Amino acid sequence: MPKNSPQKLVEWAKNPNKSQSLLDWLDANEYERKVLFNHKRIPLRLNKVECGQRAAAALFSDDIDLKAAYAANPRYFSNTILDHLRHWGVKYRRFNRKIGSWAARIKYKDIPKGPLRDKINKLMLSTFPQWSRIHVYWRTDSYYNTFWSGKEPNNPPPKSLSPKCASKVVNNGTIVSQKKPTPEYIVIEDTPSPRAISPDCSDGEIMVLNRVAPSLKIR
Repeated sequence: MPKNSPQKLVEWAKNPNKSQSLLDWLDANEYERKVLFNHKRIPLRLNKVECGQRAAAALFSDDIDLKAAYAANPRYFSNTILDHLRHWGVKYRRFNRKIGSWAARIKYKDIPKGPLRDKINKLMLSTFPQWSRIHVYWRTDSYYNTFWSGKEPNNPPPKSLSPKCASKVVNNGTIVSQKKPTPEYIVIEDTPSPRAISPDCSDGEIMVLNRVAPSLKIR
């Protein structure tokens, strides 16, 4: 791989601010966001490639380290945006299976303060810091959130794990064994969803976990 290739230069995991900038751009560009997140075959004024080009221009055209590479190959950078969003889809589904159906169907801001919210925050910091922001858009989209059934849960948060799920706990991002079930507020073992996982959700697509936690923008 050439030293100055776009593949080498765009390292999202090592530069979490780029992911935050992409989220900011998505927040500010509603139509492009809807196109990029759309998974239905309906005619739209723009397509995903065009929206990816707009996002790439916003993120990379003025970047002191990447603008020369962007000018030389803007198409690749737009593809990088689209690939990154697909990776987010994989990580979002994985995260929701970790936290379980109840938390996956409720707004982040409505999750009560306490052990459940604390554990979700801890899991975000260690695996997917962008979850709380992307959850704003994907929570009610069953393509991304396979737990969504058309309505928010009307029951309180779960008070404990099932014996099956209680065999593992998350401790500083590490899975450790535990002999007896203990009261927990978060599902830490993959939870089957009511629908089949989308075909694009494969372990091979999972990006290297972001170990540098950016500031979380709570919405």
